[in-house]
Amino acid sequence: MKDKTARGEPCRRTNAIEPRIRPLVSALNATGLVTTFSSCEGHFGRVDKESLNVRENANVRFEPNAGVREAELEALFGHVIGNHVNSPLMWKALLSVYKEYLPGTESDYVAGHVFVFQIEAFDPHLSSRSKRRNVDLVIQQTAKSVREYVRGLRREFAGLEK
Repeated sequence: MKDKTARGEPCRRTNAIEPRIRPLVSALNATGLVTTFSSCEGHFGRVDKESLNVRENANVRFEPNAGVREAELEALFGHVIGNHVNSPLMWKALLSVYKEYLPGTESDYVAGHVFVFQIEAFDPHLSSRSKRRNVDLVIQQTAKSVREYVRGLRREFAGLEK
């Protein structure tokens, strides 16, 4: 069970992975290419009263593992996005993959970066329930695409070993 605040709302700082985003987090971590460190399944129909933040999108943030070249990540991203745009789900929810730059430390001020998969409902005027359903479908599809990509890499690698 997830930790709750005194008001019964989910805690913001918890190591628990929300169930709806877990398949994508697990698939990304299983690639051996990246390590995830932050995720959100999206919260539809609610506004964070403290920050007035509407969190009607799902996202996973991750960093490349040591020794992984950006070209390897781009191949994964191309596969996943290609599957998405060739699917009828493309019109249900938008899938974005981007690099997010972050401020560096005070000692060097060199910007760092992470990568983000973000999924949001294609039509913002749908009911919260419909947006939730559509985002969940694309989370599942995206996790499946990541797993397919990894299986393809393993087949290629096995073919090279022969």
